[in-house]
Amino acid sequence: MSEMLQIPDMTERTKTAAALFGALFNPGIGPVLKAQADLLVEAETGVTDWLRRCHEAVVDTQQLVSHLRTSKDPFDALKVQQEWMSRAFLRMAADTTAYQAATRQLTERAKTWFPQSKAFTESVAAAASADSMASQAAAVTRAAAKPLREANKLA
Repeated sequence: MSEMLQIPDMTERTKTAAALFGALFNPGIGPVLKAQADLLVEAETGVTDWLRRCHEAVVDTQQLVSHLRTSKDPFDALKVQQEWMSRAFLRMAADTTAYQAATRQLTERAKTWFPQSKAFTESVAAAASADSMASQAAAVTRAAAKPLREANKLA
């Protein structure tokens, strides 16, 4: 027995399209788009600064290599290497500071993205609770490992 293939009529397609556009352009999508815009602005700023620091690192390293090739004094070479390493650590500290600042700003902005969403505030509270439990678990693990380290010293 052959089954009849049903082809959706035009009104059904129109209803489906209307439902899709309604879901896409529902006022509830506004906070998601705002969050995405904020994330992209922060990413653009952070990546631009990071790329500048990477370029500085490459130029600095080129200068170090050039200086080491021409240097005859080992103490001068050591001094140049120490200065280069100092600048590398400063760039690394700047990267860390930039990441922390971006995270802090996005965390503060996140509160404005979904101000009336109970689910969002509950998920933030749950994440904070999970973070607290993880740090407590880490402390317990460190405390438990201490007697083991002491036992190994005695053995």
